[in-house]
Amino acid sequence: MGNRRERKPTHPGELIREDLLTEIGLSQAQLARLMGVSRRTISDLVNERRRVTPDMAYRLARVFNSTPEMWLNMQQAVDLWDARAVHGSEYRKIRPVKEVIPSSVSAGGNRKSCTSPPGSGSFPGPGGHSESIPKKAKRSKNSSSWFLL
Repeated sequence: MGNRRERKPTHPGELIREDLLTEIGLSQAQLARLMGVSRRTISDLVNERRRVTPDMAYRLARVFNSTPEMWLNMQQAVDLWDARAVHGSEYRKIRPVKEVIPSSVSAGGNRKSCTSPPGSGSFPGPGGHSESIPKKAKRSKNSSSWFLL
């Protein structure tokens, strides 16, 4: 299930509290004013009671001359750690499709996935052979894959 870390990733709020505010000599109230948010918002963040949202990531990036992606990646690492801690035993029970569905059924089913958009001519079919793309195709949400109907 990916990387197995031995300790929980650093929460963005801990980085702000332990390193950035002390290094710069900035109070939570001053940071809140700079970012245009309430003192409570900053307090919740630095005490790890609040997640970094995309909006907060942009604000933090502007104030600390970094990128929103850095803040969101830090938060995502914490979120994934927490999810595995809570639901890890459930996740271990989940099997990949190819382990549960025989290859003959999945190859002959009515849905196939590919990364080429409709109209591009072909896509790798079962066994790596090229197949033409049917006229009916739908892009999956938040993905570069196309599902063929």
